[in-house]
Amino acid sequence: MIKKITLFLISFVPLNTFAQIAFEKGYFVDNDDKKIECLIRNMDWKNNPSQFEYKLSDEGESKTMEISSIKEFGIDHFSKYVSNVVRIDRSSDEYDNLSNDRMPIWSQERLLLKVLVQGKASLYFYQNGSMTRFFYGVNGLAVQQLVYKKYITESSGVGVNSDFRQQLLVEVKCGQVSQNSVRNISYSSSELVRYFQKYNECNGEKPVELFSKNKRGFFVPKFKIGVDNASFRITEPLPWGTKNVKFDNNINLRIGLEGEYVLPFSKNKWAIVLEPTFQNFVSQKVDNGPYGTLTVKYRSIETPIGVRHYFFLSEKTSVFVNGFAVLDIILDSQIDFKSGIYDPYNLELLNTGCLAFGTGMRYKVISAELRYYSS
Repeated sequence: MIKKITLFLISFVPLNTFAQIAFEKGYFVDNDDKKIECLIRNMDWKNNPSQFEYKLSDEGESKTMEISSIKEFGIDHFSKYVSNVVRIDRSSDEYDNLSNDRMPIWSQERLLLKVLVQGKASLYFYQNGSMTRFFYGVNGLAVQQLVYKKYITESSGVGVNSDFRQQLLVEVKCGQVSQNSVRNISYSSSELVRYFQKYNECNGEKPVELFSKNKRGFFVPKFKIGVDNASFRITEPLPWGTKNVKFDNNINLRIGLEGEYVLPFSKNKWAIVLEPTFQNFVSQKVDNGPYGTLTVKYRSIETPIGVRHYFFLSEKTSVFVNGFAVLDIILDSQIDFKSGIYDPYNLELLNTGCLAFGTGMRYKVISAELRYYSS
C-alpha cells in the first residue's frame, strides 16, 4: 500500500471572486411598522432563513432577530425578505417519497420569502434543502403559492400538477398573453422572473431592479505544483507468518490541474473540487529474506473529487479545508522480484481508492495546501 503527505507549493487561482461574510448595511421593519436601519450579517442564505443577526452600529452588540418579530428585512443592493403567513405544500419531489395524490397537501406557516420581483405583481421564492417553492401576490392581495407537484399515477408513472400555469393565465395576465405561451413556462426562477417583469411593464410600471439576482455558481481552473512525501509497504501472509517489506520514503514532484466549482450561496464559501494529477513513485528495496531485490514502479493519474470550505479572513486572504474521495487510474505499474525464491516474478497493481484531507491558505491568486492521504 502507498501512503503519503502532499504539500502543494503553488496553486494559481485566475479568478478572485470570493467575498467575506460580514455585517452589511440593511434594515428591518418590526411588527409595529417601524423601520430600523442597521447592519445585517449577510450569510447569502441557500435556504430561506428563519432569523438573522444584526447590529445597530459597527461597534454595537450583535443580536438575533426572529421571524415572528418582523415584517421584512433587507440588505442594501443584495436581497430582501418579507414575512408572510402562507399556505405551503411541502410534498417531496423525490420519486421514493411521492404520494398518489395530485393535489397539494397544505399547511399554514409563517415564512420569510425572498423577493425576486416587486411591483403590481410580486414574485417570491422559498427554498429548504432540495425543496423549492414560488409564491406570488397581485395588487396587494394575499400571497399564494404557485402550485407545482409531482405525484405517482395509477400506472406507476410520474405525473406533474402544473396548476401554476393556470394561476398565471387567470390572475397574472396582461395584454395578449396566449395559453400556449404560458403552457411553455417552467417552474424556474429565470422564466418566472421574466414573466412577472413583463406583466408589470404591461401595467405601466418601469422595471424595478431585482432585490435578488439569479445567481449561478462559477468554475475556477487552477494549475497546481507540489511535492509528495510517500511511503510504500508490502504486507503478504506467508506459511510461516506475515512478511512486511517497507520501502524508504520518497519525495516526488507532482503536477496537476484543478477544477473548482464554487456553489452559488453562502458567499462562495463552498465548492466542489476535481483534481486530476500525475504521480510517480519508484523505489528499490533489498530484502534479506525470500524476496531478494524488489523494485516498485507506481505511476498513476490520481483523481480526487470532494468538497472544499473556505473561511474568509479578509477580501484577499482565506483559509480552507478539504475532504476527498480519491481514485487512482494506474499507469504501467508493478512490483518486480529480481532474485530470491520468487525469481522471476512480478505483481501488477490494480486500481483502488482512498480518502484525503487537507487544509491550506489562499492569498490573492496564490494558495498553498498540506494534504494527507490514507492508504
